[in-house]
Amino acid sequence: MLNIKFYLCAAAKRLGFLILAAVLGLCLLLAVYLLPTDAMMQNASASSVILSEEGFFPVKWGEEIGSKLDNFTDALMIQNAIAPSTGNVLKDAVSVNHLQYGDSMAPVDDLHSQVLKQAGGSLHEYMRYWHGYLLFLKPLLLITGYNGIRILNGILQIFLILLVIFLMKKRGLTAYILPFLFSWLAIAPWALPYSMQLSTMYYIAMAGSAVLLGFYPFLRRQIFLYFMLLGILTSYFDYLTWPLISFGLPLIFVLLLERQKETFLLKRTLIRMIGLGFNWGLGYSGMWLLKWIISELTLHSGAISQAIGAAFYRSSTDSEGAGVTITAVLTWIENIKRVFNPAFFVGIVLFLILLAIDLIRQIRSGSSRLRIAPAVPFLLTALLPAAWYAVIKNHSFVHPYLTYRILWISIFAGMCMVRELYYDHSISDNRNISKER
Repeated sequence: MLNIKFYLCAAAKRLGFLILAAVLGLCLLLAVYLLPTDAMMQNASASSVILSEEGFFPVKWGEEIGSKLDNFTDALMIQNAIAPSTGNVLKDAVSVNHLQYGDSMAPVDDLHSQVLKQAGGSLHEYMRYWHGYLLFLKPLLLITGYNGIRILNGILQIFLILLVIFLMKKRGLTAYILPFLFSWLAIAPWALPYSMQLSTMYYIAMAGSAVLLGFYPFLRRQIFLYFMLLGILTSYFDYLTWPLISFGLPLIFVLLLERQKETFLLKRTLIRMIGLGFNWGLGYSGMWLLKWIISELTLHSGAISQAIGAAFYRSSTDSEGAGVTITAVLTWIENIKRVFNPAFFVGIVLFLILLAIDLIRQIRSGSSRLRIAPAVPFLLTALLPAAWYAVIKNHSFVHPYLTYRILWISIFAGMCMVRELYYDHSISDNRNISKER
């Protein structure tokens, strides 16, 4: 009876948390939809010039090393931000309209036509996403254009990586800083500031990890709700790019922090991992479902059936004209080949050299022995992208320039796994363990 009451209370708390997040998210969107779009047009026009010059999918340093940008979606995001009002703020915020000038979506060209105030455009809705990025994009377009946003992206992203490194050191994770940096190189971080679409998940994952590291003694008591919040934020802000990173990266930090705090028990760790994954998934899927329900109640245009159809399609084996049936092997090839940029290759070599030096030192000191159990959680974490690719087949194959970046999880977790195989926490003098639980 007590167990039933406990689970009912937990379910009610999570349902209330989701509803509160949806209501707050909708209210925030309503607030930014009150901003005057006419005042954004000058910066939108300057942005359109850049996007038109660069094209839909420009490549900065080679597509095969993960430097392909997504100006197609960035132009659509700007179109969503400056869409003319229908006179109903609620419907505007829920439907998220954009102007389209042809039979098919061509946002870079459509944006150019829109800022030139050409006739012939018709409003099209994109209601199945929350489009939470508009909370920032609409105000930004009042003061700057695409170049300014790119500069701001660069500054913020450098700040976040430095902040996470500082907090890792503060939490006694100095030994994992270089593996973290080496794995970070795999996502071509120099390309991210150029694209709003690519940057969204970087902000959620890195800010989420920074908060986790900075406030872990407090968050540890509410860690499941925190991961649910990360799932909610992902659903709210992301355009289905590389969403799994907001679960995988913080999960690795939780595993590292827990290894410091207590005697390792594999069963307890695995149960905790399942709980964290369940809560992240609940936040992610629940927030999305609430958006579909709100869209259906507001617009009465079949939002739920459209969204479910899109979800099934993104999980299908349709290769969208590539002439192949999508398989796990093909998906892995398309994603993995984008990881090995020159910077990451150098990072891997340096990691292996440092690993060899560390192993030799431990062997000489007599403290080296194989520890399988502590490495298992990191191995399972490293396999998360494989599970994602297996389920979200179409999207992972057709858009590998987005989805390959979740392999950051596999690489960082894999490096941590290798270290855990021989690293003895009980004798380490490089710890700064908090006494708080």
